[in-house]
Amino acid sequence: MLSRLAYSTLGILVVALSFSVTLFTLNRWSGDPRFDPLFTASIRSALPLPYVIQETTLDALPRMNSANFRWTGITHLNAQSENEKQLVGGQPIIRLIATSQDSYHFLAGQFSGLNKDRVYRVTAWTKSEGNGNLYLEIADQGGAQHAHYAQALFDLSDGKVLRANGSTEARGIDQEPDNWEKVWLDLTTSDGQIVVALRPANGSAISYAGDGHLGLILGGIQADPKG
Repeated sequence: MLSRLAYSTLGILVVALSFSVTLFTLNRWSGDPRFDPLFTASIRSALPLPYVIQETTLDALPRMNSANFRWTGITHLNAQSENEKQLVGGQPIIRLIATSQDSYHFLAGQFSGLNKDRVYRVTAWTKSEGNGNLYLEIADQGGAQHAHYAQALFDLSDGKVLRANGSTEARGIDQEPDNWEKVWLDLTTSDGQIVVALRPANGSAISYAGDGHLGLILGGIQADPKG
């Protein structure tokens, strides 16, 4: 009886040992590094983390040298200067990427010293980044309530106006060389000033959580008198 038990125990040990040796051999000689714990740890450390980019403050915006235009505010955007030739005098080209806040993302500025009661075409040079669109809003000061205003959502991929409203019907998007697009709105200024807000849009949504990629490249913004 003891002999049979001994043989059974020995058989089990032989099978277990053979199985362990087989796994060890495969691990050592198969060349597959997935069995290596250090390799597994290195793969885990290389996995992409949630994309986080820093929100740029007004003071940290790329400096410009424009006589009649200045930036007045920035919210939930990361702004970085691009090393490209300027399209609008004194204004660096800026890459604008929406940060992760589930909210509005915008850059605001103001033209001053314009001729009162004159129609101006406000133009923004743009390129889509991460399939972003652009919602552009402009208004003159007009006291407590803006006397004149215009808004439009531009599809930068298809080169068209998706929706618009305001006190003007004149708006459009023009194709330019090197994949630049000029989006524009016409506006009458009653007091010689025009305030501007540029909002990178996610499709037709202007309030959303940024993914670290969606936004636009801004080549500059200008206001030119019409007529």
